[in-house]
Amino acid sequence: MALLEIDGLVAGYGKIEVLHGVSLALDEGSLCAIVGANGAGKTTLLRAISAIVPKSGGRVRFAGSEIGALPTHAIVRRGLAHVPEGRRMLPYMTVEENLLVASAIRRDGRAPIARDIATIFERFPILGARRSVAAGSLSGGEQQVLAMARAIVARPRALLLDEPSMGLAPKLVAQVFEIVREERARGSSILLVEQNARAALSLADRAYVLERGRIVLEGTGAELLTREDVTAAYLGG
Repeated sequence: MALLEIDGLVAGYGKIEVLHGVSLALDEGSLCAIVGANGAGKTTLLRAISAIVPKSGGRVRFAGSEIGALPTHAIVRRGLAHVPEGRRMLPYMTVEENLLVASAIRRDGRAPIARDIATIFERFPILGARRSVAAGSLSGGEQQVLAMARAIVARPRALLLDEPSMGLAPKLVAQVFEIVREERARGSSILLVEQNARAALSLADRAYVLERGRIVLEGTGAELLTREDVTAAYLGG
């Protein structure tokens, strides 16, 4: 069953139209990957879903309700968490304060939130070791782990991940994809935009190729991994 449905989405910046009628679906408990070259519109797609970029056409439905006209904060409260490209920490706040701010959207009380933050520190020891350190002083890889932890602690119904491995050393790339893999195993619904197409398609239940603001291919992750045109264009083969 589709948790997130995009139908004919048109969006862009001012008079510049970037997305030209994009349609896709994210099923509950699945991982959907969006791959494509730089400038294809992948980041714009996630920003349009989150109402960061204005939409001029199409529909966005989440958990059975139309959310296309809602502002960003209302979409977040519906349970759609966006981890943007570039991490976007609260740099002068500590790691723990960043997690507390992210969890403020919840309404289940301080004790469950405190337990979840403790679990985050156990699951990601690098964050536990630096819980009192300003987020802006973390390395790029540590900031990416914190960005994902901020989204997880909010207990969203779905995660939008924008280029989580960008700019990271290979060891940290592997760590980030392990987090994605774990979240998928926990039953999270994930829409993943990622330039590391091989890693993204290897994890994906469903995948789409975006070119110049249009979906040009779709299928299971395994199917797209075996297509020669996808291999030649995005996998270096």
